[in-house]
Amino acid sequence: MKVATLDWYYMTLKKMGRNSEAMDLIKPVDKNMNIIENDAYFKRLLLYKSQLKPEDLLASEMTSDEQKLQYVTQGYGLGNYYLAEGDTSKAKSIFQNVINTGYWSAFGYIASEMELAKLLDE
Repeated sequence: MKVATLDWYYMTLKKMGRNSEAMDLIKPVDKNMNIIENDAYFKRLLLYKSQLKPEDLLASEMTSDEQKLQYVTQGYGLGNYYLAEGDTSKAKSIFQNVINTGYWSAFGYIASEMELAKLLDE
């Protein structure tokens, strides 16, 4: 659960504009960590540290519910990443792709709906 908690804390700090504090928070994260669960959050942390590229987060196939869940989880984090980088166009696109999965029961889906609605109102 450590990586999941770090991811949510990181995103919160970024939304608050506390960028250096967010980066300090994830300094201990390392590609060689032994991850038992929450791999999606681990990959997002590696993205924030520039150890993964954005395109490395999203699977191309979504044939199973598990793949859809991973896509929705990664997509929500990636959309937030683009928002923090100031790229609202990419963020909108990613959030819309999350919605297009139809995997409505996942938190990333619900959160993507909210973020997309805020962006469309601007």
